Amino acid sequence: FYMDLLQEAIQEIRGEQKVSIKNIEIQAPFSAFIPNTYISDHALRLKYYKRLSNSNEHPRLEEIISEINDAFGMIPRELEALFSILRARIYFQPLGARLVKVSGNQIQLFFNQEILNHNSQLRDKMLGHFMNKPKLYKLNPDSSVFCFFKEQVSHQMLLEFAKHIAPQIGVC
Repeated sequence: FYMDLLQEAIQEIRGEQKVSIKNIEIQAPFSAFIPNTYISDHALRLKYYKRLSNSNEHPRLEEIISEINDAFGMIPRELEALFSILRARIYFQPLGARLVKVSGNQIQLFFNQEILNHNSQLRDKMLGHFMNKPKLYKLNPDSSVFCFFKEQVSHQMLLEFAKHIAPQIGVC
């Protein structure tokens, strides 16, 4: 926690604007959990849920995923879906997104209006990216964006989408 505060202070002194929403809600129709049959010990399963949910950087998340794989073997599809959601969440953090909804063949992104109002660089990149592709994206007055796909969105597609848009609209 102290290191996060120190890093933010250094960025502020340098004039850098950092955006990071750690608790992004992702609503998706696919099953994403640690099956009881994979980790049968309830307390251990809860421990891994907590560690996974607290992972806000890709190297740390990948370290935990590797640890789980080493300890319990082949990853079931529900857990792979959970990993995809957690990876996507990390990509969405610097974008000012507060909610991501997956439904059928679309993903809807809800951006934090306060962050967009205070970070013109992020707001301009977000607007520019989504407004330049009206066949793929529909930008709404409430700072939400509908993203349309040709097929039903899977957990892998969600992750690929997050990987794709993060460098396009994120402020580094």
